[in-house]
Amino acid sequence: MHLPKTGGTSVDSAFQKHYGREHVKIEASESYEASKVLYDNPNKEFSYDDCFRYRESLLLYQMHLGSQYISGHIPFNQKIWENTKNKYSYVTVLRHPVKRFISNYFFNKYKKTEHCRINDDLSEFLDSERGQSWGYIYTNYFSGNPTSAVEPDKELLATAEANALKFNTIGFLEKLDDFVTECKNRYNLTLRIPHKRKNPQSNREISQANLEKINHICRFDIELYDFIRQNS
Repeated sequence: MHLPKTGGTSVDSAFQKHYGREHVKIEASESYEASKVLYDNPNKEFSYDDCFRYRESLLLYQMHLGSQYISGHIPFNQKIWENTKNKYSYVTVLRHPVKRFISNYFFNKYKKTEHCRINDDLSEFLDSERGQSWGYIYTNYFSGNPTSAVEPDKELLATAEANALKFNTIGFLEKLDDFVTECKNRYNLTLRIPHKRKNPQSNREISQANLEKINHICRFDIELYDFIRQNS
C-alpha cells in the first residue's frame, strides 16, 4: 500500500529490482485517467472514489494472476484482505504525518505534470477542502473510507487502527534500516533502497501559524501513526 510521499517510490524501486518482471505497479496518473473513461458521469462531478474502486479491481486481478509483488495508491479493502491474506503479505511504509503533508504539498505545488498539481499558496490550500482531507490520508487508507467522506471520527480511527494490525510489515521512513532488516528476516529479501523523487522545494520555511494549522489538520493521522509505532 503506497501512501503518497512516504518514501514509497524508493521502496518500490528496491522491490522492483528484486522481483523484476513479477513486480506490478498500478500507476497513479494512468489509472486515474482510465477510471475517468469508465466512471465519468456528465450528471455528477467525477469522484476519486471511482478511481480507487478501479484500482482495487486491478489489484484483485493481478492477485488472481499470481503476480508476486503489487504496489499502488490503493486503500485497504477488507474483502480483498479476507480473500488474499493467506497468499499475500501486506506491507507499507509511513512517515510522520506532518512531514508527509508538507512534502506532498510542495511536491504537487512545483511538479511539472498536471496530475494533482496544486495552484494555491499554502495558506489557501490549508483552508481548502482538499487541504483538509490531506490531514487524514492515513486514516482513510487504512480504514478503507471513501475519500469523499466527511472528516473522520473516533469510530473511523478505530477501524483504521484495527486494520493496521492486519498488516504483516509496516516500516517507517525515519527508520528504513529497520524495515530492510525485517524484510530480510521475514521474506528473505535483500533490499537496497535508493532515494527517488527528491522534492525540489522540501526545505522551504513554513510560518508557525501554518505549521500549527497543519498539526491540527493532521490530528487523526498523528494519532493513528502513534498507535502504529507503539504496536509495531
